[in-house]
Amino acid sequence: MELVLRRDATMLLPIIQRNVQAGTRIWSDEWGAYNGLNVHETVNHTRHFVDPLTSCHTIDDIKSRWQISAQHSNVQQQMLPSYIDEYMWRCKHPNTFSDLVVAITSQYPV
Repeated sequence: MELVLRRDATMLLPIIQRNVQAGTRIWSDEWGAYNGLNVHETVNHTRHFVDPLTSCHTIDDIKSRWQISAQHSNVQQQMLPSYIDEYMWRCKHPNTFSDLVVAITSQYPV
């Protein structure tokens, strides 16, 4: 997850190329910024949630679980990176408290 200033191809494609292994099949909606992706399948959400021919679908996981947006909430923009960090931690560590204790003790051993 990365905070971006714009959602256009010049901003998004380098981020995707930096974080996704070459040759990985990417599924997305038909947002125009993704058109430059090499191995890419899309689903048209005005027609289907899951494409009946390819089974391509997107899961709006972040939209459904994390409703923070600088444009649509009272969150100060400078706080967004810390909210993203917390969200990513919680996704990777479902046992948040015990995982936090482990992380702290490994960073600061007794």
